[in-house]
Amino acid sequence: MGETALHPDLQPLEWLVDAWTGGGRGLWAGGGRFEFSDEIAFEHDGRRFLEYRQRTVGPDGSPSHGELGYLTPDGAGGFNWTIAGPIGITEVLVGHLDACAVDFESVAIGRTAATDNVTSVRRRLSALDGGGLRVEVAIGVNSEPTAPHTESVLRRA
Repeated sequence: MGETALHPDLQPLEWLVDAWTGGGRGLWAGGGRFEFSDEIAFEHDGRRFLEYRQRTVGPDGSPSHGELGYLTPDGAGGFNWTIAGPIGITEVLVGHLDACAVDFESVAIGRTAATDNVTSVRRRLSALDGGGLRVEVAIGVNSEPTAPHTESVLRRA
C-alpha cells in the first residue's frame, strides 16, 4: 500500500507534516523561567486537514502540558487552527503563510470556570535552516497585551 497523498489545499504546509521533538523554554508571569522537552506531530490521512498533537515533559520527565487540534485551509489562502487542551482552554486561530512561516492569531478563546483567564493567543510556526522547526507561543491573560510564553526548537523525530 502506498503513502496517502496530501490534500492539494494543504500543499503550502507540506513542510510541517512529520513528528518533531526537541527542547523548549518559557516564562510564565509570576512562575519564573522553565524548560521542557517538546513533542509535536502534524499528520494527515488525505482529507482537507492536518491533525495536530503536542505534549511536553519537564526536566524530571514528568508530563507538563498537552494539546490536540486540527489545521485547515480557510479557502482564501490562509489557515485555521483549532486547539483543545486538558486544562479547559480551547483556541480558534486564523493564520497566514509568510515565506516559510505561518503566523496565527486567536479569534476565539473558550475556557472553563476553573482555568486561567487566557484572553488571547498568538502562535508562529517557522522553518529553520537545516530542516528544523521553531514553535513560538504568546498569550494574554486578563485582557493584558499578548506576551511571549514559550519557544521550542525542534527537529524531525
